[in-house]
This record gives sequence, C-alpha cells and structure tokens, in this order.
Amino acid sequence: MEIQEVLLRAMGGQISWVQAAESIRVSDRRTRRWRERLEHEGCDGRFNRRFAVAPAQAGIAFLPTTVDLDRIFSIHDDRVVDHDNTVRMGRRHLQIEASPLRCHFVRCRVTVREHVGGTWNISHAPTS
Repeated sequence: MEIQEVLLRAMGGQISWVQAAESIRVSDRRTRRWRERLEHEGCDGRFNRRFAVAPAQAGIAFLPTTVDLDRIFSIHDDRVVDHDNTVRMGRRHLQIEASPLRCHFVRCRVTVREHVGGTWNISHAPTS
C-alpha cells in the first residue's frame, strides 16, 4: 500500500495509527507528525509545499471581462424562416414578432440562440 492510502485509512478509522506506523515501517512519532499535518493541511498539503511558487507580483491574476458571456455560452444555430414567419428548432416553433425593420422575415436567414437560463433569442443580420 502507498503511504497516503495507509494514512487515509488511519484517518478514516479503519486501522489504528500504531498499525499504520507498523505497516509503512516508520516511527510512531513520525506518524503523529504526519497525522497532525494531514489534519491541518489536508491531503494536498505535501504537494502544495513541494510545488508551490511564490507570486512574482502582488495582486490578483483575474481581470474583469468586457465580452458578453451570456452570448458566448449560448447555443446558436442558423435557420431559415418558414412561410408562416416561424422558425423550427426541433419540436419547437418559435414565432417571430412584428418588427419595424420589415413586414415579415419569410425565407430570411436568422440566428437562433438558446441561452443558459432557457430563454430564446432570434436575430437577423441583413446581407449586403
């Protein structure tokens, strides 16, 4: 068994700490130190101590975004509007409302987006 597996079994109460020390062949004192370190730092403590690097600069690494995340995380598909001014998405028929731009959008190419919250959006970009 690996040392980490033995220590986790001892922490879970499946074996005693004395049995854990005997099975990995270390002293009780060292096992006690490992137990205290595991309780204080968790399982990733050894890894973090070994590979952690001090930051080169003070501050946070994350910057606020300027893009529309709702648009990025939406599912979009290009469709052609049917003769009754609707767009089909699977079993759904999405009705296009009247617009001041055009009297109808029949046979126009539109982009249909399904957003994370379950809302739908239909957009039309005129061709040049």
